[in-house]
Amino acid sequence: MVTSRRALLIRSGGLLLGSRSLLTLENASAGAAALRRVERIKVLPDRAADTSSLKAIVESVTRGARTNDEKAIALYNFGQLACYHLHYPNEPEGIEALKLFNVYGWSLCGGLHTALGALWRAAGWEWRFVGWSNPGHTTVEVKYDGEWHYLDIFLK
Repeated sequence: MVTSRRALLIRSGGLLLGSRSLLTLENASAGAAALRRVERIKVLPDRAADTSSLKAIVESVTRGARTNDEKAIALYNFGQLACYHLHYPNEPEGIEALKLFNVYGWSLCGGLHTALGALWRAAGWEWRFVGWSNPGHTTVEVKYDGEWHYLDIFLK
């Protein structure tokens, strides 16, 4: 994030190729003497979640939330918008929550609840599965403000 009020020009030194990319930031008010190399740039939209880590999702999705209820609902809504109900992705070692959000974007209720639970854990809250219904639907609860709250991501 640029915190200076001075104008900056961003120039690409050619094609952007992963970690070998070179961008030069130039302070337009200081002239050519202000050129310097910048690495590990993170470009974020202003109206979408930062999905670079679970903690970043929590921080960006709950920005502006004043209560834990508002935070929990914001995370719940993110989970509903980021993923849809289809079937379990199949990888031999299983799938981490961040990969589910960033790569697949779909799962069944158990996978979606596990990913939502990872967000709640990143927010510092406890969560638990509260049972399997017949014909096999999982449900979860999250604990904040000293109480358990039922938030079933499958309910759209």
